[in-house]
Amino acid sequence: MKYILKYSMENTLSMLLSINIYNTLHMYNAYVMYYICQKYIPNRLP
Repeated sequence: MKYILKYSMENTLSMLLSINIYNTLHMYNAYVMYYICQKYIPNRLP
């Protein structure tokens, strides 16, 4: 029982960590895309 609990805890932790890393990468990617658009495409919006 203790082993199962420990395993599930580690599994949940790794899952949360991977989701967090994925979200961070996604945010970074979006920021880079936005920066490139701002830099190379003339901004027509105010």
